[in-house]
Amino acid sequence: MKILTAKEIKRFVLGIVLTDGHIDVAKKRFDMYCKDEAYLRHVYNVLTQISQMKVTLKVKEDKRGYVGWRLWTAGHVYWEKMARYTYDGRKVLTPYAVSRIDARCLAAMWAADGYMEHAKNRNIDKCQNIGWFCLEAFTQPEQQLMVDHLRNEFGINSRIVSVRWGFGTRIKISGMDLQKLCSLLYPEMHESFMYKLVLYYKSRDNADMSLPKAEHFIVLYDGIEDIVRHSLKKETT
Repeated sequence: MKILTAKEIKRFVLGIVLTDGHIDVAKKRFDMYCKDEAYLRHVYNVLTQISQMKVTLKVKEDKRGYVGWRLWTAGHVYWEKMARYTYDGRKVLTPYAVSRIDARCLAAMWAADGYMEHAKNRNIDKCQNIGWFCLEAFTQPEQQLMVDHLRNEFGINSRIVSVRWGFGTRIKISGMDLQKLCSLLYPEMHESFMYKLVLYYKSRDNADMSLPKAEHFIVLYDGIEDIVRHSLKKETT
């Protein structure tokens, strides 16, 4: 893994802190659990580039016999500083934190809390791509900060929709804006979560192949069964 700059590390760390990572504010420690060993090893490699950061990575098996991976650090002033603008009694999306979200940070957030839905309609033999930013752990005003940032910083339009859990809302992205998002995230996305960037289109008329890396995340299909076969192939490779 290449050596990252302090800014690159901070943006990636911000992404994991705002999603799957947890800071013990009182003890200035960081903790994270992930089902994917390769990705958590990637997180480990990033964190060990921080001066005097002691990081531990171990397999974790729960009572049901399910195996995952857990990473944690010793106390470090780095986490105290990070918590100042990401915690306020709970994890929060502050204006300062959102203003620091770049493509690297966004990719880490999407890896954890992004969900790509391929809504298949067998009656018309078509698929609709819908991207969900599952940030319902944050309030609607906090999510609105994200919506505004996506639009103002990256030219990506999104909207807040209602759900029946968390604080009651999450962010939806579709159409050309979803293609822009995938193009933005592709160079920064860890290989374990590339499947969260796959878009299916029946016609090139609906796919902007001029976007950077479009040939990597846009898949053209003739019918719904092509999508099923492609998905199964991705799972077995």
